[in-house]
Amino acid sequence: MFDSSKMRVYGGLVALSTMVYGGAVLSADDVPAAVTAVSTDEIATPRVRGSAAILMEEVITRSRKKTAGEEVQDVPIAMTAYSGAQLDALNVRNVEELSFSMPNVQLDSVGTTRGTANFSIRGQGINSSIPSVDPTVGVFIDGMYLGMSHGALYDMFDIEGLEVLRGPQGVLFGRNVTGGAVTMRTTRPSHDFTLKIKASVTDDNDQVYGLVTTGSLIPDVLSGKLALYGRDDEGYFEDVATGNDNFGEAETYIIRPAVTWTITEDLETTLIFERGEDRGDQAIPYNSLNPVGDFKVATHVDSDGEDIAQFNNARWMHLISETTYDVSFGNGTFTNITSYRQVDEESDGDLDGGSDAAGAPDIIEFHTGAKINQDQFSEELRYAGSFMDDKLALTVGGYYFTQNIAMVGYRDLDTTELGGANSERFTYGGTTNHETWGAFVNGDYQLTDKFSMSIGVRYTEEEKDVKAAAANFASAGDLPGQPLRIGCLFEPEIKCGTDYDLEDDWSNVTPRVAFQYYYDDSSHVYFSWAKGFRSGGFNMRLTSPAQRPGPWDEERQNSWELGMKSEWSDGRVKLNIAMFLNEVEDMIRETIFEDPNNVGNAIQSIQNTADADIRGIEMDFSWLASDNLYLYMNVGYLDGEYKEVRGDLDRSGTVDGDDKKLTLPRLSRWTGSIGANYDIPIESGIVSSRIGYSHRTAGFFSDSNIDDLSSHDELTAGLSFTTNDGKWKASMYGKNLLDQVQRVTQFTVVPGLTSFAPIKKGRVIGVELEYQY
Repeated sequence: MFDSSKMRVYGGLVALSTMVYGGAVLSADDVPAAVTAVSTDEIATPRVRGSAAILMEEVITRSRKKTAGEEVQDVPIAMTAYSGAQLDALNVRNVEELSFSMPNVQLDSVGTTRGTANFSIRGQGINSSIPSVDPTVGVFIDGMYLGMSHGALYDMFDIEGLEVLRGPQGVLFGRNVTGGAVTMRTTRPSHDFTLKIKASVTDDNDQVYGLVTTGSLIPDVLSGKLALYGRDDEGYFEDVATGNDNFGEAETYIIRPAVTWTITEDLETTLIFERGEDRGDQAIPYNSLNPVGDFKVATHVDSDGEDIAQFNNARWMHLISETTYDVSFGNGTFTNITSYRQVDEESDGDLDGGSDAAGAPDIIEFHTGAKINQDQFSEELRYAGSFMDDKLALTVGGYYFTQNIAMVGYRDLDTTELGGANSERFTYGGTTNHETWGAFVNGDYQLTDKFSMSIGVRYTEEEKDVKAAAANFASAGDLPGQPLRIGCLFEPEIKCGTDYDLEDDWSNVTPRVAFQYYYDDSSHVYFSWAKGFRSGGFNMRLTSPAQRPGPWDEERQNSWELGMKSEWSDGRVKLNIAMFLNEVEDMIRETIFEDPNNVGNAIQSIQNTADADIRGIEMDFSWLASDNLYLYMNVGYLDGEYKEVRGDLDRSGTVDGDDKKLTLPRLSRWTGSIGANYDIPIESGIVSSRIGYSHRTAGFFSDSNIDDLSSHDELTAGLSFTTNDGKWKASMYGKNLLDQVQRVTQFTVVPGLTSFAPIKKGRVIGVELEYQY
């Protein structure tokens, strides 16, 4: 039941989407007649559009970094894009909630620590929370690349547009985008006064409050924006060991001020600052062998005098400066994006979810904690213009990035029931420094009115060094924050002994060639070939004294794609199809196996395991069947196979043909969604309804194929009312209405005995009220 007494306003209220409908989409005057607001003779004409019209709008993308944005349907890249208004209509709170809405896309978290992304696109993803392991899907916020997966998945709000690009994007985005890229753009300050306030609560008392306001600080010179966000999640899960039926509690606060300074008619600078904090329980320690029931956990609260605090706290801040300067040369624009970001995270908890509670497994105790500090700086300067009577669109630029990561971790293990020992607490960790720079150029040339060619290339150099301490046992009873005899210190700052002091460097050339042909005014086919790479690196989580940090080599990829984007019936029908083949060399994977010298301890080894081919096809279809009815469907199919294997993937002790027969991890063969939005105009406004169903087939999380991720069905629905003046909107929504358990991670240390499998929430029903001026 809803608890109205809990509806309190935080000191940090926040913005959840754009200030006005439209955001990064076409203006109302540019929208085809097919998608304008509906009217009847019997009722007054609504002044706001319904959800059907909003979801059918053509989104403008900036993914090709040209002088001006482009319509998504015109770009020869397989992608899905949402405006802020569209995200608002879907009641999307974070990127993870879009995980089932796109073909061959999985935007899941790692589950073992909150806010850590383990995204996978087209079967290319990671299975790690080690901060020095680079992703296959890059995340970008306002042009800033996020240097590690930790902190990439907290709540989003105040969003002007979100784009998910499928396939390698190495020319314009650089390294670590072999699977694709997720880009988000927040709303910009405006001289017009706007105000948007939003509040929501769910049946499990997960409360969200948001506020965004803009206005003129100095007329025609300086405009400002303030976005505030607060969330109080009072927990969804039941801990049968402690009697806590609100496990999973968390609070999130974000403040985001921004200013835009119009220096001259041609020169403008926007500064965006963000400060955020997320504090609460650890990630959900679900054990797939746990008999206590769905959405229930059983945690240890004490282990031989060692306190298990069970928390996951994170703080972050960033500052982004975006400057644009319009020049007459090529009628172009210089763009400079300078950014700095800092992330601090601490966690402590019971990873395996075993307990002494009646009916719960107590085979081993696996307690772990970590502290991570990261800071990064980046600079991108680029020029975009057009030449030869606008036949040539040219983008050229340079990029510099550096980051420092410090990490320390500990483990407590009790495996006496397996013939092991009650291990003393041991620590591990270290620091890694990373520096990279790149230069890129991309040109689109119009060969004829209907046929164009795109050629681009990027050169990248990067260097990494690591100082790492392998697992060392502390004295009995040591706690985080207390001095340790050997190994690593948590407080007052991360400090580790140095068992390894290593460095390595890499350089790469990533070209892309594409051809595009319009067979009518609104439909085209395209073909592209591209190369991409994922960074080499070092492992900072050395949980065995005999384990080495690496390095592992870079992962390289060749990708071919053939696609079609088409529109019919004056923009009412859209059909996009893409077929692709990815050839991956020196695939970087985290293989998890039991420490032979410490029963029940998991060793996470990062190595270049194999070469593989991944092929697939995907389809997106949308149809504005009437002025009030919007229908959509998408389907994705993947197939992959190893071509050559160099790692012992099946844990047999040898590398042989059995390893090659295994199924590639993070590859769900089928993904798909289908749904509808229907609007009913009434005298006082518009009533909008929606329903959506998605399915993802089972796949394997681990390379050994011991650990699977079960298939999942996702059913969502929503109902909203918006007044004619567009100022008030009331909504009711449901997520995971089938109440299915979804495991986002699963790994086994001792086969058949333990399986660590963090899960997401089950069924959630919520209501939301929004006011905007």
